[in-house]
Amino acid sequence: MNADHEAMLLRLCLLAGVPAEEHATVAGQQAMMVNGMAVQFRLEEWSGFVKIYVEAGRPAPSRLPALCQSILEQQLELPVPFVMLTALDAASGALILVGCAPMPSNRVEDEELLAFLHACVDGATLLRRAMDGEEDRVTDLTAFHYF
Repeated sequence: MNADHEAMLLRLCLLAGVPAEEHATVAGQQAMMVNGMAVQFRLEEWSGFVKIYVEAGRPAPSRLPALCQSILEQQLELPVPFVMLTALDAASGALILVGCAPMPSNRVEDEELLAFLHACVDGATLLRRAMDGEEDRVTDLTAFHYF
């Protein structure tokens, strides 16, 4: 992990209200809990972008076709250069929300990343509800007005 990425994680801890005694653990594991969901961070050094991974859960095989159809029907409208997509981990069967954002370089960008992080967790929560059958389809993922 490079020093800029570690510094970004520590700044994110401060903004997110992570207790000081947990900062080193977050930076070391490149992971934190946000609204009860585990979030992992990875830096793509070649692009300078941070990837955010949030596992939404393992959909029942019978629910997967309708869930995938619903996800494909959504039109995510996120401000450039933020990207959010879903992936199915073939090995575990888990549905994962993947966010991609530029590495922040100042306080305003740190706050934008934190807002995007919350949008990713909210998106994973919506996916989880759809998998659990609480909703017939993934509700409107375009409703992220964090920025």
